[in-house]
Amino acid sequence: MDAFLKRDIYTFIRGKINSILFEENPDGVEIVDEDGYIVSCNKAQAHLLQYLPKEIIGHHITDFLTEQHKELFKQKFESLKEGKSIDFEIELVRKDGVSIYIWSKVNPIKGEDGHFIGAIIYNRDITSYKRRESALWGDLERYRAISDGANDLIQCIGPSRNFLYVNEKWRKTLGYSDEEIVHLKLDDVLSPESLPKCKEVLEKVRSGGTVTGVEIVFITRDGKEVFTEGSINGYFRDGKFIGTRGIFRDLTERKRMEREKAELQERLLHAQKMEAIGTLAGGIAHDFNNILMAIMGSTSLMLFSKNRNDPEYEYLKNIERMVKRGANLTKQLLGFARRGKYEVEPTDINELIEKTSQMFAETKKEITIHRKLTPDLPPIEANAGQIEQVLMNIFVNAWQAMPGGGEIYIETKKEKLGTVTSQVYGVRPGTYIRCSITDTGEGMDKETQKRIFEPFFSTKERGKGTGLGLAMAYGIIKNHGGAIEVESEKGAGATFHIYLPISERAISRERKRKKMLVGGSETILLVDDEQQVIDVQR
Repeated sequence: MDAFLKRDIYTFIRGKINSILFEENPDGVEIVDEDGYIVSCNKAQAHLLQYLPKEIIGHHITDFLTEQHKELFKQKFESLKEGKSIDFEIELVRKDGVSIYIWSKVNPIKGEDGHFIGAIIYNRDITSYKRRESALWGDLERYRAISDGANDLIQCIGPSRNFLYVNEKWRKTLGYSDEEIVHLKLDDVLSPESLPKCKEVLEKVRSGGTVTGVEIVFITRDGKEVFTEGSINGYFRDGKFIGTRGIFRDLTERKRMEREKAELQERLLHAQKMEAIGTLAGGIAHDFNNILMAIMGSTSLMLFSKNRNDPEYEYLKNIERMVKRGANLTKQLLGFARRGKYEVEPTDINELIEKTSQMFAETKKEITIHRKLTPDLPPIEANAGQIEQVLMNIFVNAWQAMPGGGEIYIETKKEKLGTVTSQVYGVRPGTYIRCSITDTGEGMDKETQKRIFEPFFSTKERGKGTGLGLAMAYGIIKNHGGAIEVESEKGAGATFHIYLPISERAISRERKRKKMLVGGSETILLVDDEQQVIDVQR
C-alpha cells in the first residue's frame, strides 16, 4: 500500500474518532489498516510497548506479538472482515524483551462504501492480574494435594465468584464433574435462603476478615439440600484481594437426626397431653355418670306411679331420653379415657376390616374402598366390637371429608416398633399389625392434626357431630395396648395409622355357647360412692 493511500485512510479514520477516545484514553489504542499494518497509536500504547509512536507506526501488528500468539491474532483478524467485533487475551513483547499480557478489544472500521478498511484496537495491560492468578494456581495445586484427602467440603472462589478449586469431598457431595464446575458460579450451588447471607459474608472477608460458624445450604446437582457449617476467609496477594477460601463441615445427617428428635419429642409431648386429657375426661365422665344414674333412677321411680294420660308423663319420658343421650356421651368419654374392661380374644384383623368396610360401602355408594391386606397375618388381641367401632368412626370421618364422594384405601402389614418409637407411642417394643386408612378428602393442617383426637374437638359446623368419634377411637386403641396417629396435608387427604399388638394365642373357631341367666333368692350387695345412686336402687 503506497504512502498516499495510507495517509488518506488515516485522515478518514481520524475524522471519525473522538480525541478523548484516542489520545486521552488510559488504555493503549492503535489503528491498523485492512492488512494489519499500524497506521496510528496513542501515547498509552507506546508506553505499553516502551517504544516511541514513530517506532510503532508502519509495523505489522504481529511484529509485537510472541511467536505462539502471532497465528492466533491472524485467525482473529480474519473474522473482522465479516464485520464482527472480537476480544481476547494476547501476549505482547516490549522493547526490552519482557512479555506482557494484554486484553484486546478489536472493532472493525468500514469505509463510506461499507467495505472493511481497517480496525481500531483497545489494549489493556492485565499482566499483574495474570501473575496473581498464576501464583494463585500454584498455591491451589499445593492446596489440592493436602485438601483432597480431607473429610470437609473445601472450595476456593475467585473475585467474580467463579470456582477456582474444589476438593474431592465437595465434588462427591454436590455431584458435579470437573467439566461442569468450570462453568459454575457460587450462586448456582446455593439455596435461595443462603444467597443473601453468603453475599454479606463475602463482603466482610474482602476487607481482610474471617467469618466462622457460618451456616450455608448447598444444592446438589440433583436438587437435594446439603446443610453445612464452616469458615470463610479472604485470599490476598501483594495486598490485593484475589478470592476466598471456605471449609465446610457436612451437617446434613446431624440436621436430619435433630429434626427426627424434635418430631419424636413433639409426639411424646402430645401423647402425654392426651394422657392428661384422658385422666381429666375419665374423672368428669365418672362423676357425671353417677349424677345421671341418680336422675334416671328417680325418673324411673316417678314413672311407675304415672299412666300415659298423666300430663307429667311426657315430661318425665323426655327427661329419661335426655339422660340416655347424656349417658351415651359419658360412655364415649369413658371410652376415650380408657376406662372399663372389654373381653379380648385373638382376632383376624383382615377379616374384621373386610366385614366392617363392606358394611360401610353398602351404605355409602359414593365412596369406593380399595383393600391391600397382607395375607396370613398373625392375629391381634382385641375386642372385635370395639375395633369395628374404631374402623367405622374413621370411615365416617373420611366420608365427611369427601362430600362429593371419593376413595378410601386400606392397607395392613406387620411392623416392628423399636425402643425409641414405642416410647413415643407409649407402647411396648415388639411386633404389631399396622392398619393404614387413607382418604382422598380435604385433608387437615398441622394445628388440626395436633388436636384431632381431643374430646369435643371438631372442625364441623355446630350440630354436626359431637367431636367424640376419633377421641373414642384413640381411647379404644390405647386400651388395647396399641397406638394411633394421623398424617395429612391440607388438600391432600389424610392417613390414619393404627398399631395393634399381635396375639400369642391362636384364633379359636369354636362357637361359644350362649350363657343362661339363672335366677335365685340370693342377696345383692350394692356398693357406690354416691348416696343418691344407693337411694334409687333400694
